[in-house]
Amino acid sequence: MLAILPRKLFFSISSLIGRLLMVYLSVICIFVKGQTVETRLKTPENTAGLRHLDLQKRYTLNRQKALSLAKKQKWFISKKYAKERILTLQGVDTFGIPVYYTVHNLLASAGTHTTNLYNGGGLGIDLKGDLPQLNGTLCLWDGGLPRLSHIEFGGRIRQKDGSTLLSDHATHLSGTMAAAGINSQVKGMAYGAKLDVWDYTDDVVEMSREASKMLVSNHSYGPVVGWFYNESRPGNDPTRKWEWWGNTSISTKEDYRFGFYDEKAQDLDQLAYNNPFYLIVKSADNKRSETGPPIGTPYFLRNTNQTSILDRYRNDGYDVIPAEANAKNILTVGGAELKLQNGRIGGFSVSDFSGWGPTDDGRIKPDLLGVGTSIISSISNADNAYATMSGTSTASANVSGTLILLQELFYRQKAYFMRSATLKGLVLHTADKPLDKLGPSYEYGWGLLNAEKAAKVLINSDNNHVVLEKSLRQNETYQQKIIATGNTPLVVTLSWTDPEGTPTRITTQTVDDPTIKLINDLDVRLSDDTGNTWFPWVLDPANPAKEASRGDNIRDNTEQAVIESPTPGKVYTLTIRHKRTLQTGTQPYSLFISGISPQDCNAAVQLVAGKDTTLCGNIALKMQIKGDNGLTYQWMKDGQLLATSTSTSLDISQEGVYSVKAIGYQCSAQSKPISVRVSGLTAQISPAGSFAICAGKAVRLSANEGLGYRYQWQRNGSPIAGATMSVLTPTEPGTYSVIIRSNSCTAVSRPTQLLSALQQPVISTNTGTLIPPKGSIRLTTTTGEGMTYRWFLNDNPITTATGARLTASLPGKYTVEITQNGCSIMSAPLILTNVPYPTNTPATVPEILIVKENLSLFPNPVVHTLTVAYASDNTYDLTAHIVTMDGVELAGKLLYDNGSVFLNQFDVSELPPGKYFIQVSDGRRSIAKPFVKQ
Repeated sequence: MLAILPRKLFFSISSLIGRLLMVYLSVICIFVKGQTVETRLKTPENTAGLRHLDLQKRYTLNRQKALSLAKKQKWFISKKYAKERILTLQGVDTFGIPVYYTVHNLLASAGTHTTNLYNGGGLGIDLKGDLPQLNGTLCLWDGGLPRLSHIEFGGRIRQKDGSTLLSDHATHLSGTMAAAGINSQVKGMAYGAKLDVWDYTDDVVEMSREASKMLVSNHSYGPVVGWFYNESRPGNDPTRKWEWWGNTSISTKEDYRFGFYDEKAQDLDQLAYNNPFYLIVKSADNKRSETGPPIGTPYFLRNTNQTSILDRYRNDGYDVIPAEANAKNILTVGGAELKLQNGRIGGFSVSDFSGWGPTDDGRIKPDLLGVGTSIISSISNADNAYATMSGTSTASANVSGTLILLQELFYRQKAYFMRSATLKGLVLHTADKPLDKLGPSYEYGWGLLNAEKAAKVLINSDNNHVVLEKSLRQNETYQQKIIATGNTPLVVTLSWTDPEGTPTRITTQTVDDPTIKLINDLDVRLSDDTGNTWFPWVLDPANPAKEASRGDNIRDNTEQAVIESPTPGKVYTLTIRHKRTLQTGTQPYSLFISGISPQDCNAAVQLVAGKDTTLCGNIALKMQIKGDNGLTYQWMKDGQLLATSTSTSLDISQEGVYSVKAIGYQCSAQSKPISVRVSGLTAQISPAGSFAICAGKAVRLSANEGLGYRYQWQRNGSPIAGATMSVLTPTEPGTYSVIIRSNSCTAVSRPTQLLSALQQPVISTNTGTLIPPKGSIRLTTTTGEGMTYRWFLNDNPITTATGARLTASLPGKYTVEITQNGCSIMSAPLILTNVPYPTNTPATVPEILIVKENLSLFPNPVVHTLTVAYASDNTYDLTAHIVTMDGVELAGKLLYDNGSVFLNQFDVSELPPGKYFIQVSDGRRSIAKPFVKQ
């Protein structure tokens, strides 16, 4: 796991480890023979040293191989071309082809607003890079030796290797970064800084050795790729000086190294990841100014005399940033051209030479723009010589010199340095976009460096900005409420140094390979309480000219979410989480928020009625603070964390000393403590809970007793008159509680519920209360678990009737008693009576006596169920019988009064098929109607 320490402490530990390591090596070299350096160092504590040794071994062997092949193949080691352009052999690639490096050159401090960081610049600060703690932290690797005696340097430029070749380019960049300003037109960005310089030969090995000391290093060079214009070729025809440096065995159309994540890009990412304060700044190259000869014109293959006329990619569009400049954790810088209006800067555009992204896996490159056009600075011809140059080289130096001033400002505030992810994220967070552009692009990255805006975020005089350095653990989610000012966009930028990716294999199938190189994929989101979510910017590598949209960024280790017009005072939620598994289980990150309202944590933690108090009984105390939106509160009891929440109140019921700490995105504050004492007064009822009560039987409820206790019993929330003793004997169901008072405290018991054990049962019949001749009526009553029954006729028990049903054939008063759980209750009585019916003579068919009233039978014919409907205003009980054709009465039923219609149904499914009658009678007269049974 990579531990992130403040830079000051990091330097001290690194220095100590270095000295201990030297002693350790000296001792073991005396006592251990035959062991390799790697074997002696192979301990967990020395992994950084092992990595350096591995880099040194790989790069040294590769360079030795290149020098050996150069003798055999008659390659030049270093060659000076026209206009101070120098090519230097660095190594060989996988195919044994020589790799040559060249520098990237073809009003800076004003264009990037760096002058506002100087004394009198308007911000009230005076930065020039001369802070003692910055000594040895600003470095330059380039193609030669700066003129150390130049009047602009004053002994502050120090050559750290054995280079003897004076270089205009190195002198020019040194001046851009750190010239004193003897000539006011060439004042460097960090005009008081000390600058350490190396030749770019063996750069990665030297960078690895110095990484623990450095904060910023500039690298304005790279491999010769694609089209290369060689003015040194003989002849005057400008079209016959073009060379193609692509590997034609990999691609005949383009140089595969554009956008390519190679082994050196991996090395730079690993170097940055293992040295979390070190930011590598690299130029984006100028390949869009080298687009090859007219189509069909012969050109040379590399620096040979072999020619070709095959049409190849022109380097004039997207995907023209080469090789290691595509590393994730470095700051890749393109060039901007300032637009002057009446002698003042009125905007900018991307220089026509500056390299455009994306990388092959679609990441945003370049990251940032610096001023790269017509930059005047020192050169090596004389101690007072100056010249104007353009290119991403000068843009990169412009940015590097400014970055060290931002580190100086941060150190003066905090007494430690920013992580490299913080420094990188800061300048991307505050970069200026071209007019009418909101998001990033593959042309200008995140925009043009604006040092003034970056410094304002650090100074934060209006408390509208937040800069945080945090870490995200596996499966962790970070959330923070933030309040928008509403008068500026709400901008959140997330930046992190990602573990190195796997280099892309060099094959014909991996040209423009889109395999994603991001290892730890963090995500930032903004949301509100209505369900709206704001996603970060994303670009489409398949359509690189398309403007940025919003979505899930799965490629970049910088993300930015923006709400252009937030609601003033509205609370938004910032969320950071990760996908999949984090390598090493933790990912440090840097977070920037702008456009937020100030917070007052001190006011927020003022306790409402905050004084020592006593808790009475089981009544909780609500500890309330004034609170504020966007704050998180840590509630403390006796100095220990009790709860963390956004709530402005906490219910407490225990004795102790309580306080609350408010934590916001800008502040934190602790409340004054309050002491809470708990009284022993409680109110309890015995028995407690819920149980049944039998009607008319008293239940004894007892309250806890104590000296001087005063009681008041309640039923269903209302006081019971006269119930002021510790014992209550209620006979009615209800919810009972007791209030006990003692001195200044009042306690209320939990309620005890007395439930009625039984409800009075009801007797139901299936056909009414008239018992037909030779018939009976079924009686039923309430049923329930564990119930027993006793039936009574005329108050005399029916000894055989012990169930919930009874078949009654005798008239009289019927009642039933139900017993359950020891309680009994009697039903209301039900009176049954007999109805006399005339006996029909089976000799003749019944005579129809009621002719004016309507009797309906349906369906007719019938198979199963016959419905009898008799429309009448008769007030007597009506019965219906089935009668055979020879006059024999079969089944009979009462008809139920349904308004003006009397109804009932007969089940005739068992009757033999044939013709029958339905006879309806009120005891005085009757009517009949035939039906057919099928």
